[in-house]
Amino acid sequence: MGFQRKADRIAALKPDIAVIPECGEIAASAFETYGYSSIWVGSNSTKGLAVFVRHPLHVRLVSRPEQKIIAMLDIEGHKRPLKLIAVWACKVGSEKCDNYIGQVCKAFRANPSWFAHANTVVAGDFNSNSAWDWARPTGNHTTVVEILQKHKIVSAYHKFYRQKHGEETRNTFYFHKDLQNPFHIDYVYLPSLWARRLKRVSIGTHARWAALSDHRPLVVDF
Repeated sequence: MGFQRKADRIAALKPDIAVIPECGEIAASAFETYGYSSIWVGSNSTKGLAVFVRHPLHVRLVSRPEQKIIAMLDIEGHKRPLKLIAVWACKVGSEKCDNYIGQVCKAFRANPSWFAHANTVVAGDFNSNSAWDWARPTGNHTTVVEILQKHKIVSAYHKFYRQKHGEETRNTFYFHKDLQNPFHIDYVYLPSLWARRLKRVSIGTHARWAALSDHRPLVVDF
């Protein structure tokens, strides 16, 4: 929320591609002054999902999300085209199976063609972790990880740090910004062949980001 007040801090990271959940439609334009173009999707103009790409890259929305909010996009301008599945897993109703990671699982199962391209990246706020599988017998986080692995897509964080899902030692989210309530719920998944070229995977510090958000930026460098 209030992304226009935070755009300079994200710009300082110099991302080629940035996936920003909980971003307002008008606020998304605040990033364009830093040399970025954007795509915004959502049903609430003050709180949706934005994707930014830095010139000379450009982004095109392939299909508006049926689930809330998972969108498929084309990113061009590099040597090879890139497919990006941007995720902000939200609550959508009273049925637990349809909420949060359930929406992601449903979207991935309904759209196998999304994974036909060799260069497909999945990134965003999943609001989920394998440690919570016990509360969701079907359509849980591990199910989503297995779907991605079937398509040879893996988590950059887990490959880089050689950790298992549900056993993360670095966290991306602090409930109510409380250091005593940390969770790892934000992810960047990429083709397994790319994992060999990972240079760095880092998560923003509490000291630098706590005043701006309860989330920390997850940054993947090649």
